[in-house]
Amino acid sequence: MRAVKNQTNSDDNVIRIDTRSKLFNWILIIICFVFLLGIRLNVNRTLTGDEPHYLSMDYALVHYQNLNLSKIYKNNIYTNWFPYPGGLLPQNPQLNIHPGKIYSTHGIGLPLLLTPGFWLAAKNGAVFEMIILATVVVWLTWVWTYSVTKNRKIAYVAAFLLTICYFFNGLAGAIYPDMLIAALSLTVLIMLRKHYKKPLDHVWLGLFLGFLILTHIKTLYIVVPSLAVLSYKTWKAQKKLPWITIAIVLAFILYFFTTFHQWFGTWSVSSAYGSIGNDFKNNPLVIGAAQLFDSTRGLLIYNPITLLIFVGLPIWFKKQRETFVVTLIVLLPSIGALATFNQWHGGQSPLGRYIIDFLPALMPALAYAITSLKRVWQRIVVIILGIITFLITIDATLLKFPLVPGGLSNPPRSTLFTQIQSHTGLALDKFLPLYSTSVTTIIDRHGLLKTIIGYAVVVALLFYGYILSRSSSNVATK
Repeated sequence: MRAVKNQTNSDDNVIRIDTRSKLFNWILIIICFVFLLGIRLNVNRTLTGDEPHYLSMDYALVHYQNLNLSKIYKNNIYTNWFPYPGGLLPQNPQLNIHPGKIYSTHGIGLPLLLTPGFWLAAKNGAVFEMIILATVVVWLTWVWTYSVTKNRKIAYVAAFLLTICYFFNGLAGAIYPDMLIAALSLTVLIMLRKHYKKPLDHVWLGLFLGFLILTHIKTLYIVVPSLAVLSYKTWKAQKKLPWITIAIVLAFILYFFTTFHQWFGTWSVSSAYGSIGNDFKNNPLVIGAAQLFDSTRGLLIYNPITLLIFVGLPIWFKKQRETFVVTLIVLLPSIGALATFNQWHGGQSPLGRYIIDFLPALMPALAYAITSLKRVWQRIVVIILGIITFLITIDATLLKFPLVPGGLSNPPRSTLFTQIQSHTGLALDKFLPLYSTSVTTIIDRHGLLKTIIGYAVVVALLFYGYILSRSSSNVATK
C-alpha cells in the first residue's frame, strides 16, 4: 500500500492512504473475498434445487468429456455431493429421446466456468470458485459505478453496501447461474460505456454476450438489447454496424439451438423453459410486489439500504443520462420478464437469486442517492439503513436462516421476524404482505392494502429523488 507523508504547519506527520494504489484495491478485494468466504463457511448449507444437477454436468465434463449424465444417475455417483435420502432424479426426463443418454436442460455456461474448480476439489472447488465469482461481481460493481459517477470513493461505498446485502452475500458460493449473469451483464455495460469502437472490442463483446446465452437462454432479454445499443453507438461513431459481434452472437445462438435439438429432438425451448414466453399472463405488479415487499423474501425488507436505489434513479437520469438510458435499455426487458415469472422466489434457493442478475448494475443509483443526501438527518438515515442491512446479514449468518421452500401455498414465517417478536413482542411482519411460493397470490389479511402502501413508498422515494435532482441542478447553474 502506498502512503504519502504530508508536512503540516504543526510539523505533524499525517499519513494519507492513496486509494489509487493497486495494492490498496487488491487489499479491499481480498477482504471482500474473506468476508464472503466466512459467511459461506459459517452457514455451510446443503445443496438445493438445481445445484446438484450443475455439479453432475461438471462431473461429466471432467470425467467423460461430454454432458451425458446417464452413468451419474445410474451408478449414484451424485451421492459424492448430494448424499441425501431420495437420491437425485433427472430433470425433465420426458425430453430425453436417446436410449442410454440423459442430458440436462440447464445451460452449459456455468458448468464450463466451474470445470477447473470441480477438477481440483469437486464440490468444494466449485463453491470456492463461485465465491471468487461473487468477489469479481463486487469489483465489477465498483468499476461500473466509478465509470458512471466519476467518484472513486462513492464507488467504494456502493460496492461495500452491495457486499453487506443479505440478498448478495447469501448467494455467494451458491451454484446457480445468476451470479455469472450479473458478472457478464456488468462487463457488457462497462464495455458499452467506453470500449466498443475497436474490432477487438467487438470480438470480446461477442464472446461475453455469447457466453450469456450458454449460461441461460433467458439472457436473450439482455443480449438482444445490448446488440441494439452497440449497433446504435457504432453506427453513430463510425457509420458501420458491429458485424463481428453480431456474427459471434449468432454462432452461439445457433450452437445452443442445434445442441438443444440434437439432445431433445425439439427446437422449442418452452418444453424445458416453460416460463420463457409463457408467463406474460401474470400481473407484473403482483410479481414485482412479491419480489420487493414479501415478508419472507422481499428485497427491500431484508436489504433496506436498497431503498436508496429508488431515490437515486432520477438523480442518475439527471446527471448521467446516457448511461442511465443504456442501462435501462439493456436491463428493462430482463426485469420485465422477471416481473411476469410466476416462480418469483427462485425455488428453494437463497434470497435474491433472480434479482442478482441486474441489481449490481443499478448501484450507481444508490451512489448518486448517497452523494445527494448531504444534510445531517439524511446521512443519519443512510447510516441507519446500512447498519440494519449489515445486522440482518450477520443475524442470517449466525442463525443460518433456512431457505424458504418453493411450491408452498402458505410459506412458514420468517426466522428474522419470529426472532424480533421473541425479543420485543412486536410482530413486525404483520405489517408486510405475504405471498405464496406456488402460484403468486397474496395470502395474508389486508395484503392488498399493504402492497399498495409498499408501492406508494417506492413512488414517494422516486419523487423525492426527482426533487433532489432538481435542487442539485439548480445549485449547479447558479
